[in-house]
Amino acid sequence: MVEKHRDLLDMLSWDLSAFSVHDITQAHPCDINQGVNYSSQSVGKQKRPARMYVNDALFAAFSRLSMEKLLAAIIEAISPIMGDSCPTIHQCALAMNKWKELVVSPRQTILGLVFDTSNLTVFPTPEFIQVDRILLDKT
Repeated sequence: MVEKHRDLLDMLSWDLSAFSVHDITQAHPCDINQGVNYSSQSVGKQKRPARMYVNDALFAAFSRLSMEKLLAAIIEAISPIMGDSCPTIHQCALAMNKWKELVVSPRQTILGLVFDTSNLTVFPTPEFIQVDRILLDKT
């Protein structure tokens, strides 16, 4: 799939300096995510809630090759719903403006929130806070 979608994957920018196994914060189980029990037969079969918003998604992989495989799988998953990319008939189903602007990195901004998958943090952007303050002042 990676080679099939190479033209789209080559449009992306990569922040390879941000991918460091040494900087990853250890996750701890909680009520929502209990973690993976590697000793059980059910590895990979546990249901996890998918929280997707609009057409933005946050996915993570440990290397460029793994991330390219993941992104190619996302493109492949969109195709049965939106149709294969065929510029002579219709535009690409991907939001090409977002795709071209995307910098693949453990830190992504989605709907005004910064998700840092290495540090396991989520925080609002200064612009998000400013807009919220204006809305709160008006109402």
